[in-house]
Amino acid sequence: MERTQGKQQVVQLTHEIANAEIELAKHPDGSYTYNLIAEDIHRKREQLKKYDEESKSALTNESLLDIYQQNVLSFLDFLSTMKGKYHKATFKEKRNALDVLGVTVTISPVVHPAPPVTHIETDKEWLSLVEAGRLAGIDPDILSYRASRGEFVTTKRDESRRCTYVHRDDLNRDLPTLRLRPRLVHEAVQPRVEINYSPIFTGVQSSLINTSVPIKALIAG
Repeated sequence: MERTQGKQQVVQLTHEIANAEIELAKHPDGSYTYNLIAEDIHRKREQLKKYDEESKSALTNESLLDIYQQNVLSFLDFLSTMKGKYHKATFKEKRNALDVLGVTVTISPVVHPAPPVTHIETDKEWLSLVEAGRLAGIDPDILSYRASRGEFVTTKRDESRRCTYVHRDDLNRDLPTLRLRPRLVHEAVQPRVEINYSPIFTGVQSSLINTSVPIKALIAG
C-alpha cells in the first residue's frame, strides 16, 4: 500500500513540475511571479528526490525481507528433515543455518610468548645449541631454525665439529626478542576460538526453533 502511494506521489509531482515549467516560461525572468514559480519548482524537485530515495530504500528493505523469510523457512525445513543428521547436510544448508542462527566465530590473535629465560648467566663464552637450549628452556631445534634464518650467528668449533655453537653475548642479545610459536597449529587455535550466536528470527514456530542444533556440527563440515 505504501509503495503504491509512493508511486502516485512521484507521478503527481512529476506532472506538477511539468505544468509549472510551462507556466514559468510565460513570465519574464526575474519577475515576482517567475521567482515564485521557480521556487515552487525547486521545492517540488526536492520532494521528488526524497520520494525517489525512499522508494529505492523500500525496494531494498523489501528484498532483504524476502531473503530473510526464505532463509528462515529453509532453516525450519532443514530442522524438520535432518532430525539430528546435521553432519550429512550440504554446505549450503549449513551456511544458511549458521546465518539464520546468527553464528559468529571469533579467533583471537596469536600471542607468541617470550622464552622463560631471557638472559643466560654462565662463565662459558661459547655454547652449543643443545647447551643454550637447556639453559634458556628452549628446544635446540628452535634455536637451530632461527639461526638458519640468520636471526643470530652460529659457528663450528674445534672441540666438536658435530655441534653448532653460539656466542653467549649474541644469544643474550637475541633471547628477549625471541617469540615461541606453537608447533601444532590445530591445538594452538582451539583455545582462541569463541563461538556465539544470536538468532535473527523471533516468534516463528518456536517449538522448531528451540530444537537443539549442535553448532560445532554445522561448522565442522
